[in-house]
Amino acid sequence: MNKGENHIDYDRIAKYLSEEMDLQERQELEGWIKSSDENKKVFDQCKKMFALEMKVEVRQSHEFDVKNAWKKVSARIDLTEPEIHNIAPEISGNSGREKFNIRILYRIAAVLVLGLAATFYFLQKSDEVVTIASNLTIKEVLLPDSSMVTLNRNSSIVYNTAFGKDNRNISLHGTVYFDVKHIQDLVFTISTESGIIEVLGTAFLIEETDQALVVTVERGQVRLSKKGGGPDASVTLKRNERAVLKRAENEIEKTELTSLNSLYWANKKLIYKQVPLASVLKEVGDIFRKTMKYDSLVIADCKISGIFKDETFESVIENISLSMDFEYQIKGDTVEIISDGCQD
Repeated sequence: MNKGENHIDYDRIAKYLSEEMDLQERQELEGWIKSSDENKKVFDQCKKMFALEMKVEVRQSHEFDVKNAWKKVSARIDLTEPEIHNIAPEISGNSGREKFNIRILYRIAAVLVLGLAATFYFLQKSDEVVTIASNLTIKEVLLPDSSMVTLNRNSSIVYNTAFGKDNRNISLHGTVYFDVKHIQDLVFTISTESGIIEVLGTAFLIEETDQALVVTVERGQVRLSKKGGGPDASVTLKRNERAVLKRAENEIEKTELTSLNSLYWANKKLIYKQVPLASVLKEVGDIFRKTMKYDSLVIADCKISGIFKDETFESVIENISLSMDFEYQIKGDTVEIISDGCQD
């Protein structure tokens, strides 16, 4: 990691685990991890700490006690006092015994504490809330009302124990795909930092970033509303529509989509209707993290239609090749397309 093979840079490990690195930085750290068994052991210990999941109880009150929340987080990660010399685990390196960097733990605690603060008033009608986090994996969860949610990496949801009985209120951080079961007169409501989404039964995606709140509807109908109201405070979305609530401008932009293939990570579905082959190959390569090599001029007139549901890359590329009559070669993560072009 540019500081010696045995140097342990916890800030960079934390940055890697929270997916804040660019490609070059990730490759450098992954090389450091693979360079020795000791480095891998250090990384695995950090990853375990980062991946802690918590079920948090929030009692009804008029104030959210951040200090007390930090104490609860500390107790779950075996911290007795908030001082560096008391933090575990200890990790060996060439330079001697090094302590686990407190800034990583504060980063973990900060996410949990801020998440609790943001959802406290939204969920305060119940004595207890349930927190589900995906951490470094994509996680599918069946909610108590039989709705299905899929959390992308580093995302979380929070709901109270009365969920599905007298309310369907849920709070969200990150990127989450919802397939909501219809229950008459019991509205499913999602709260984020900048907006509120209401729905009776549908499938849709919510992406929350520092810049915007994005809602994409696969089917059904939802309503996106700004927190705090104001001019043009809400918008209704139907199938194949997307709305972007920009935080800086506090404005909602609505657009109609021609494709929902960006939801593949959640619904495992690709749909093409007379789409240029070059566009399909690029999208399939991006989704499955493959480099697609082809002559764009040769296949310029090629268009394809098809539906792929929960298929492997090998199955997708094989079906495309049969449909478009081309050969291909797979060499690691690179796929070379050999085509004579298309004729009407």
